[in-house]
Amino acid sequence: MAPSSFVLKRSHLPTAGAIVCLFLAGCMGHEPLPDLRYKGATAVAAQPDLPVSVNLVTGSAHGHSLTSYALMPGGWAMPITTGSSSTGDFNAEDQADFTEALVRLLDERGLLHRAAEGEEPRARITVKFLKTEHFPEMQDYILDVLVTAQFGERERNKVYHINTMEGVNVVSRMFQNGIDGRRNAAELLLAAVVPDLEQWLADTPTVSGGKPGRDIELTIPQPYAEASAGVINFLRERYSRPSTFWVSGVGVHVVQPDGNVTVIELRWSGADSLPPFCLVDLYGEGGTTRLVVREKDPLLSAKAHVDEALKEYLANVTR
Repeated sequence: MAPSSFVLKRSHLPTAGAIVCLFLAGCMGHEPLPDLRYKGATAVAAQPDLPVSVNLVTGSAHGHSLTSYALMPGGWAMPITTGSSSTGDFNAEDQADFTEALVRLLDERGLLHRAAEGEEPRARITVKFLKTEHFPEMQDYILDVLVTAQFGERERNKVYHINTMEGVNVVSRMFQNGIDGRRNAAELLLAAVVPDLEQWLADTPTVSGGKPGRDIELTIPQPYAEASAGVINFLRERYSRPSTFWVSGVGVHVVQPDGNVTVIELRWSGADSLPPFCLVDLYGEGGTTRLVVREKDPLLSAKAHVDEALKEYLANVTR
C-alpha cells in the first residue's frame, strides 16, 4: 500500500511562550501539544464514515525527580535534586488532545467520525489513560493506555505501553525538550493505535463481511479475578530467585488492574528504572481469561521462556 502522511492541525496558533519553550527546558507554563504527525499505509476503509461515540477517561500523570551534579572546588561533586514539575507531565489536557487527534485522523482516513447530535452511533471507542510518567533527564515519557472498541456484541480491549526511550534515538533525545518529548510520545501512541483500529474494523464481520481476527495466545479456564491472582503469584514465585538465566532476578510489576484487564510488567533485576522487557496482558472474558504475552525488547527478552512458564501454569490449572 502507498505511504501517506497526515499533519493534525490545532485550532490556534502557538503562543510566544510556546516558542520560548522550544529552547528553555524550565518554561513555567504547560504548553499544549503541537501538531501531531502520522505516517502510515493508505487506509482500506471496509465501511467508511462509521458513526461512533468516543469516550476519554483521563488517568494520573506522574513526574519523576531529576538529580544533577555540580562540580565543586576540590574536585568533588555535589548532588542537586529537583522535584517533579507538573508543567512537564503528560496531563489530562494532553490526553484530551491526543484523543481528539486520533478521532480526526481516523476521520481523515475515511474510517469513522464522531456521531453528531441526533445521529445513532454504530460503534463505541473508549481511550483510557491508565498512567503517564515523565522522566526529565532527557524528557522521556511512558504512557500506559487501554483502548476499547465495541461494535454490537464484538469487543476489543488492548493495553498500549509507549516508551519514548524505545522509539527515539539517543541523539534526538539529548536535544529534545518537554514539548518534543510529549509530542514524540503522542505520535508513537498514534502509530500503535491507528493500525490496530483499522485492522479491527476490517476484521469485524458486521462491518466488513470479513472474518474476525484473533490475537489470543492462551486461554485460562478460570474467571478473571482467580486467573489474574494466580498468574501474578506464579510469575513472582518463578522469578523471585536468581538463576543462570536471570542472574540478578526478574521484577514482576502489576501496572494497573482495571475492571477485567490487568497488565504485568517483567523487568530485569527488578529495577523500576529499566523499561519492561516483556508484558503479560490478562483480559476477563466471561468465565475464562485471555492471556497475551508481548515482547518489548528482542535483545534482552526472554519471551520464549515466559511463554513456556505460562504454558506450565495453564497445564497445572487444567489438570
